[in-house]
Amino acid sequence: MMLQSSQKAAATVTRKQSLKRAGQFLTMADSELDGENYEGAAYLVGKARELIQPTGSASDAIRSATAETEEKFFSPINMKVLRRSNVRENASLQARVLFNLDVSTQVQAIAYKDSWLKIQTGNKTGWIYYKLVDLDR
Repeated sequence: MMLQSSQKAAATVTRKQSLKRAGQFLTMADSELDGENYEGAAYLVGKARELIQPTGSASDAIRSATAETEEKFFSPINMKVLRRSNVRENASLQARVLFNLDVSTQVQAIAYKDSWLKIQTGNKTGWIYYKLVDLDR
């Protein structure tokens, strides 16, 4: 019974973390809508939806909340850099900086993970925070 109680407590904490993160995604989506970035807003709403889906077990909930996987876009999305930016080895501020991009550099977003986009420019590939780029219109 103690094991079941611990599992339920872990699932409750994980569920609260997931709901908090979903709320953060929705707040970011609202901001993107204000800036008329509809694709970005749709992406963020989708991430929020993933977090609030019911899960089968406590271990599924823990895996869902902690294991952010890279998701490839169906086709590359043309984007431009909004300000001088670091491109990193992984989707994290703690990741090593691979190279820098100047304002208005054109890149292609090929995947995403959490709030990060995997981009390529020329023969270089790396990760950039989503707010540092916008659709190339």
